[in-house]
Order: sequence, then structure tokens, then C-alpha cells
Amino acid sequence: MTTANALDATLDFGLFDWIEWDKSAPSEIFENRLRMLEYADRSGFYSYHLAEHHITPLSVSPSPAVFLAAAAQRTTNLRLGPLVFLLPFYNPIRLYHEICMLDNLSNGRLDLGVGRGVSPVEAAEFGVDLDISWEMFNEQMDMFVRGFTTGKLEHQGKHYNYDGIELWIPPHQKPYPPLWRPGQLETAAEMGVRTMAAGPLAAVAGSTARYHELLRDDGIGRHHSPMIGGLRRLVVAPTDAEADEIGRRTWVAFTEHLTRLFR
Repeated sequence: MTTANALDATLDFGLFDWIEWDKSAPSEIFENRLRMLEYADRSGFYSYHLAEHHITPLSVSPSPAVFLAAAAQRTTNLRLGPLVFLLPFYNPIRLYHEICMLDNLSNGRLDLGVGRGVSPVEAAEFGVDLDISWEMFNEQMDMFVRGFTTGKLEHQGKHYNYDGIELWIPPHQKPYPPLWRPGQLETAAEMGVRTMAAGPLAAVAGSTARYHELLRDDGIGRHHSPMIGGLRRLVVAPTDAEADEIGRRTWVAFTEHLTRLFR
């Protein structure tokens, strides 16, 4: 994944991950990933973003916070973040504290990606109604932004009600970590938060221009520089032929994992 500052076109290189299942022991999978992040940290990569998925071989890291806490202890410079925490899947009090713990454990290296989830199967197993999940998402965002700045969870809404709960732990970054909202480019621009663009380079260029056009500097993301990320899949091998063979083989496995819940 590459990330570009939307205003000055600075380009940084990052990693986007699912941590897929394979026949190795989970402990080995996790250790290999953590070693990879140590190398990335030393090599000057900007960030590592981890998706959240459940009950699927696409991800054996259904709790991004747990893995990112481990990664925070094995790296010193790499920015770390979920892309995304599925807000309606969480109790807001618990998630607020996990976010603040991660930001402090990483000494202010947390990127906070947020979303509502898109898989009907995952949502059903968690008892989340996707028809109202945007309402739940928006209520949680309002709660978190106020909580980060006031130290209290105060909200009276349709789905959540809290009456001035003292939170005790603030985020390390002030007033809160950089916010990412992928998949909703126009909404992200209007909120002034960071986002992702997928597709061919021409499409990413168009998305970047559109993001810049709509970007507001008074949204909840205004405390951090705007960014837009573009996703690219790369295979590195000694020869083109070896890279082609590895890429074709692993793409079959990835596609199998990606589509399993939608069959």
C-alpha cells in the first residue's frame, strides 16, 4: 500500500494485511508476521494496516488490537492501525479503551481506521443488523470524538446511551489518532479524514483528485494531515518467472479465502 499526502503529493510506502490462514501453526504465522514487521520497521516503511475479519480463512487475526499490541512491542517507527475496526461489532466502552491502550503502547503510532463491516455472514453471526449499522457507526464516532477530547463517554441516542462515564485513559496522540475511513471517499473527504482508493492507477489518480476537491479542513480529521492510500499487490522473487509462479499460486488461495463467506 502506498500513501500520499493529499496536498503536497509526498509518497510513503506501507503494508496492508489480512494475515491469512495456512497449514502452519498459528503461533508460527504470527511470529513470521512480526518478524516481517521488524524488517519493515528497519527498512523505513511508513505503516502497517490490518483488516478485521471473522470466521474465515482470510484472517486468523480477528482481533486486530491483540496483534497490533504485539507489533507495537517489536517495532519503533512503523505506524500501526486497524483498517478497519468494525465499530458496530464492539461494545463502545471496551473499544474506546483498546484504542487508547494501543496508542499508548505504541507511543503514539496508532492510525485509527473505522468502518461498519460489509459481510452479511459476519454481521449475522455477531447479531449486527447491517440495515442499521451505519446509524450505530455514526453514534460511536460521535461518542469517541467527544470521549477522546473530554475524557468522558456521554451520549443519548437510538442505539447507545451513556451518562458521563469517566474513562480515565486518554489517547497518546492529541486530541486523538489520525482517522481513516476507507471505501467512502466522498464521506471521508467531507469528514477531513484519511481514506483508501483501489483500482488501476488512473482510477486512483481520479479518486485522489476527487478527494482533494471535496476535502474539508474543518472536519473531525482536521488535526492530522490528509492522506489517501492506493493498494498495489507486489511479488518479489529472484526472477520474473519465479515471481509469476508465486503470484499465480497465492492468488488462487487468496481468492478462495476472500470469497468463502459469500458462497
